[in-house]
Amino acid sequence: MLQSSKVFPLICRYLLGAQFLISALLKLWSVDAFGTYIYGLDIFSFELSGVAARLLIGFEFTLGVLLITRFFLKAVDRVAFLTLSLFSLFLLSLLWKGEDGNCYCFGETIEFTPLASLLKNLVFFALLYFGSKVSEVHWRYAGYFCPSLLCLSVLLCFILKWPYFLTSQPVVDYDEAAFSAFMEKNEHQEAWSRGDRLVAFVSPSCSHCRLSSRKIHSTLIHNNLPDSLVAWVVYDPKNQYEERFSRGEFLATDPTFMDGRILNITEGVLPLVLFLKDGKVVDKMSNRTFSEERLEDFFLGK
Repeated sequence: MLQSSKVFPLICRYLLGAQFLISALLKLWSVDAFGTYIYGLDIFSFELSGVAARLLIGFEFTLGVLLITRFFLKAVDRVAFLTLSLFSLFLLSLLWKGEDGNCYCFGETIEFTPLASLLKNLVFFALLYFGSKVSEVHWRYAGYFCPSLLCLSVLLCFILKWPYFLTSQPVVDYDEAAFSAFMEKNEHQEAWSRGDRLVAFVSPSCSHCRLSSRKIHSTLIHNNLPDSLVAWVVYDPKNQYEERFSRGEFLATDPTFMDGRILNITEGVLPLVLFLKDGKVVDKMSNRTFSEERLEDFFLGK
């Protein structure tokens, strides 16, 4: 029977390993939102942000498994310490900037502010310290297991949640007659029919719409483009707009609200984003076909 002095460090180590596993799985569950969050940090392009998100998830999952299995104990502990340190420095930078929104440590499922996540990391540092006081497990194939696990974890992240920009582009369609009728009766028709503009049909109760709104908002910020270039047409049957907007989950500013007839235009599918040049539709996209380059080409002629 294990002595209590040996049980406690094991429990600490297993708890730390489990949190890395849970963190990775929850991030994978909402990987598109996590990728958009990384994109908003202005480090990578939108496409590379999605790749970086999956690489980080695969790494976190591998680290969690290795903490539990106790292979290469000292090396894994150093990597875990460095990982927690880098995460903590990132959280400190968010606090310095005054950020108080979800930092996506556990994806969209469990929300943590930077301060709460930083306090959480202090607990994890303690778990790592006590969890390091265990014996290492030796296995003749451990040298093959670790890199194989990392490659498999990363590969599964791409297989289970394949990036949209690497898929064949699905068809995006809408009812042209219904859209024309909407524009004719729209009080903003004159303004929307001048120059280059996006008209986005979205709903705050739709997760894909919320994600699209953040993607578009981030792209505008990256290119120093005004929010006024996007006309948001919002379908809000559950009255969620104010709550979602105040929490930064649904970044549709100055919306035009529309009833269920919006689905006649979009043929029952949301979100729908139409590219208008002097009032004429020249392109269209959905959340799945979103492309930062297409927005830049449209507005900036890149």
